[in-house]
Amino acid sequence: MLVVWDSLTGTPVRTYLDPHPNGVAYMDLSKDNQYIVTLGADTDQTMSLWDWTNDKEEGPICSVQFLRSETYQNQYWIKFNPDKNNEIVSNGKWRVLFHSWTTQSKKFETYSPPVELRDMPSGSDYGVPYTKTVFIPGGTEMAVTGTEMGKILVWDQSVMVSGIGDHNQKRLIKIVSFTNSSINVLMTVDDKYLVCGDKGGTIRFYDFKFWLVAWFENLNLAEIKSLSFSKKPAIAASQNLQADRSSKEELQAAFRCSEFLVADSSACVMQLRPTLFEAINDTDKQKDMEVIMNGIRSHVSAVACHPHKSIVAFAIGEGYLQLWDYVNKKDYHNDFQKADLSAKVQDKGGAEEKGKKSTEKKRHQFYTTLKFTQNGEELLIGRSDGAISVFNPDTREFKKLSGDLKVSDSDQRKGTDAILQIVTSNCGRYFATSDTNHCVSLFKKDHLYGDKANNVEWQFNGKQQSHQNDITGLSFGEDYDENDQL
Repeated sequence: MLVVWDSLTGTPVRTYLDPHPNGVAYMDLSKDNQYIVTLGADTDQTMSLWDWTNDKEEGPICSVQFLRSETYQNQYWIKFNPDKNNEIVSNGKWRVLFHSWTTQSKKFETYSPPVELRDMPSGSDYGVPYTKTVFIPGGTEMAVTGTEMGKILVWDQSVMVSGIGDHNQKRLIKIVSFTNSSINVLMTVDDKYLVCGDKGGTIRFYDFKFWLVAWFENLNLAEIKSLSFSKKPAIAASQNLQADRSSKEELQAAFRCSEFLVADSSACVMQLRPTLFEAINDTDKQKDMEVIMNGIRSHVSAVACHPHKSIVAFAIGEGYLQLWDYVNKKDYHNDFQKADLSAKVQDKGGAEEKGKKSTEKKRHQFYTTLKFTQNGEELLIGRSDGAISVFNPDTREFKKLSGDLKVSDSDQRKGTDAILQIVTSNCGRYFATSDTNHCVSLFKKDHLYGDKANNVEWQFNGKQQSHQNDITGLSFGEDYDENDQL
């Protein structure tokens, strides 16, 4: 189904019930909002053009089916030319297709410029998958395609050379290196900048001669997945520019754009102001960036509710902790900022070599279980290496203990006794754990080493391998006289 919605009222204004046999895979809207182009999720892929503003047109005004071949691979990106509605570009893994149509013929004319090994600066650039393709606006005939190696392929109108197509067709004219990681987002802004969001969490702005103009990095973002710019007027990045004192050349050359949202692969949505580019100290930087939402970065390995406050804690499988206020619907705490997510990208463009594991997969499930104490003053966190961390929800910091809390000191078993469950006693003085070695361990909160001159903190109290099979349940005695039973 293809539905056009009124964004102000939330009501559908045009509906196509069966635009493609297997549904719509990708689509784009023309700059004047008149046309929609769609790519079907078919094996032999279909492409259709819709004039949704014309009530007399019940179906697509143009449609074509590509027989799957080396040239016509299934496409996973499509984009209108912002200057010409009758030009469209799409790309698959290794081919770029340029399409044109006319209202008279109502059919697509398609060609795909060839790319050969000799066109590449090095052999390693040949065969690298494409990501996105966009037209360069402003009356040019150029288009650019991003790759997983962080480079762009620049296409321009062909010069009449024997064996290279006619004068209306584009061909590869050069390759430009933008970044060391995969270009995930490629778009043009204000008919002035080519914007690139990459796998390393960096956003870069280039002019249409492909000179770097501005960049936003070290923002603790994972892979850039989406960028969205405000419709409000552009803001100059430099606070020192003044219209009455700066020269015309300075004003024109200064970097400016509207505020924009960025979403990354760890479910973080952040709003950035262009003044962040010129900000020097941390205070100014914090003013120019705002986290709109912090989603859960990966799978959830454990959940625990605070006994007295509207807080739920999530243990996130890659080793992060998040506390969410479910009444006020906002983050109470997370430790995402402590992780250097951009450091994960060390594969020089994202193309993994055969036999080598991705850097991102090296992180293991660090937190395995969570449990608040009876009074809610501490959050006990069981880990996959057999250790227990203690987090203070009030100070939002991990407690520093005199010694490590762990279920095994054996070097042979170190890191193999993952904590499966934590339970606390009603009196609040004990907690017990079960682990993957079929053992039950008991911890007691008391003066360190029994000396009342020392601080009161959690200490290891005892351990027993009580079962031969997996332990599936653990509980303290509930009655007053059963507090010493487990």
